[in-house]
Amino acid sequence: YSRRAFAGVDDNDRTYWTVSRFAWNPTTQAIDPTTESILISQYDPHRYHNGGATFFGDDGFLYITAGDGGLGGDALDNSQRINVGFFGGMLRIDVDNNPAKSHPIRRPPTEDPGWEVNVKPEDWPISFSQGYGIPNTNPWQDPGGGILEEFYAIGLRSPHSAHFDPPTDEIWVGDVGEANREELTRVANGSNCQWAYKEGTRSTSKNKPVPLMGRDMPPVYEYPHTEWASIIGGMRYRGTKWNSFLADKVIFGDHVTGRIWNLELTGGAPVVSEMLSSFDTGYKKGLCGFSTDSAGEIYMMNLGGASSPNGKIMKLALPAISAEPPQFLSQTGVFTNLATFATAPGVIPYDVPNPLWSDAPAKRRWVILPNDGTFNTAAEDIVFSEEGNWVFPAGTVFVKHFEVNTDANNPTAIRRLETRFLICTAGGGKYGVTYKWNEQGTDAELMEQGLDEAYSYSKGDGSVEQRMWA
Repeated sequence: YSRRAFAGVDDNDRTYWTVSRFAWNPTTQAIDPTTESILISQYDPHRYHNGGATFFGDDGFLYITAGDGGLGGDALDNSQRINVGFFGGMLRIDVDNNPAKSHPIRRPPTEDPGWEVNVKPEDWPISFSQGYGIPNTNPWQDPGGGILEEFYAIGLRSPHSAHFDPPTDEIWVGDVGEANREELTRVANGSNCQWAYKEGTRSTSKNKPVPLMGRDMPPVYEYPHTEWASIIGGMRYRGTKWNSFLADKVIFGDHVTGRIWNLELTGGAPVVSEMLSSFDTGYKKGLCGFSTDSAGEIYMMNLGGASSPNGKIMKLALPAISAEPPQFLSQTGVFTNLATFATAPGVIPYDVPNPLWSDAPAKRRWVILPNDGTFNTAAEDIVFSEEGNWVFPAGTVFVKHFEVNTDANNPTAIRRLETRFLICTAGGGKYGVTYKWNEQGTDAELMEQGLDEAYSYSKGDGSVEQRMWA
């Protein structure tokens, strides 16, 4: 599946998206580029919302996702029709041309003459399809050739990712949203995934077609753009290495924020847990896809950036153990937003009924408890004592933050002082580290020795006194 410009034409928008077939050379273990046979060549008036996912199902057919053709709000009206071009849905074709399972193509794709944006120049090649069969079990059929019978599902906007799960015969599509929602949808034969009359479960300005083609297929999970912005995935984990953590869960991520989650299907509302919050991000940089090897282990595609050769293929691993504490508080991973003290998953806020006096600063506290994916094991238990000390498992981290008000007449005048970590080790041992905040209050740096810090305090009568924090 690729996009290519018409020879001799330099145009950022007008291109053709194509599906090609190549021969694999077992001797060189590589694709032979001289063997290309183009199955589909579709003129595309806009460069965005391309889809591009392909896979073979256990029925032997090739599945292909196609976006709505670009522009806002499905302006080209592609997502709810199957009588013009291959846009806004999922296609299913028989590349083996098995007459027992499929029949010949009855209609080629065309271009909409009503497109007012980037109309195809008259001297450009027409769109075409060839060299495959139409599965007899595809949902929309017309012996008279009135429709494109390749469609397996419709109503998709920008289905960047799609994955087939053999044990359940399920297809999972990550459909990138427009202004409000990102969608994770389980697509079936004849599904209408609701774009553009809905974005996720939110209605849009487009009217729902009457009668509706196919059956409504709302997303299994959606998230708003106030949280994340461009879904990648998802796929069910079927490997063995991480089976105790991820068995049967759906893995998906977000290109813009660089975060990755797993979703557990419970029979009720899905349970979503974050796995990684620091994947690369940037312009044309970061998470762009998931894949698996023959054992079902997951790999992640990491773009290197615009015109960069530094893209990587990465795989899941346990968090590395640092020999030294990170130099800055922002690098610890405890807080996802230092300005608001938003915390990473698993960082639990708490308070105490009788806090110690510490020269008047306000304090905030959090605790992080170790967990290896199996809850309630002895190594993860807090041992309670009614009168003595509690015993916390090795790996427990207590976080305590100190800050002071610097103006008696302005409760929002806050100076951040320090944030301390107390780490529990095996056998009841403990050690601590402290991060000192900069004057701007934007980050804190690891302290290597003690320090007395002076700061100014404006009293209620307008006078100013110097105070010391040690």
